[in-house]
Amino acid sequence: LRIPFNVANPATVQALRLHARCNDGFVAWLNGTQVASFNAPASPSWNSTATATALATRSQIIDLSSAALTAGNNVLAVHAMN
Repeated sequence: LRIPFNVANPATVQALRLHARCNDGFVAWLNGTQVASFNAPASPSWNSTATATALATRSQIIDLSSAALTAGNNVLAVHAMN
């Protein structure tokens, strides 16, 4: 899953959070840099599976405020894993 979005001025972004609800695992990248993971192997590949099974009973809120945004186009990519 890739989600493109634009940011006019990264300095004006006060907070950046990823709200995730997953069953098993995922890895998230922002502009090609891994920023979050849950039950994922250390070096995930395109066909990786989750390292454990979890129930999607509540959302996780992951603070990405320290992640590097660029002025203009940005991409959040998420790799879901069974």
